[in-house]
Amino acid sequence: MLGSGDGSHIVKLRGLPFSTTVEDVLDFLNGVNVLNEKEGVHLTEIRPGRPSGECFVEVESQEDVDEALKKDKENMGSRYIEVFSTDRQDMEWALNAMRQSENGEDTLPNVGDDMGVVKLRGLPFGCSKDEVVHFFEGTLKFF
Repeated sequence: MLGSGDGSHIVKLRGLPFSTTVEDVLDFLNGVNVLNEKEGVHLTEIRPGRPSGECFVEVESQEDVDEALKKDKENMGSRYIEVFSTDRQDMEWALNAMRQSENGEDTLPNVGDDMGVVKLRGLPFGCSKDEVVHFFEGTLKFF
């Protein structure tokens, strides 16, 4: 379990339908005490108006985290939802990145709906941009 030591209790939901609302998340987490109800649910977007299929939920206690984790792999509609325990640092990083994107900072230039974005996970901390480009040599077209 991740932990920043700040005493917060946060879960991350992944695999949400793109049409998911805050109310849908609260319904899914029925029986879990969400901190400040609707204000405790943070749906994220990859770009303004483009849901990411993920959200962060602040809950009241460790018992609520444990209860939320029991819902891992349960369905919301036809989608199964992954539920993870996370920390405030992870949530704040994601929410700040989303806010920067909304403000036009650090956005990907000229990315249209006909183009894709590859998200890499598990990279070594010392990995450089050149190493990523080398990894994909001959695989992707860079514009």
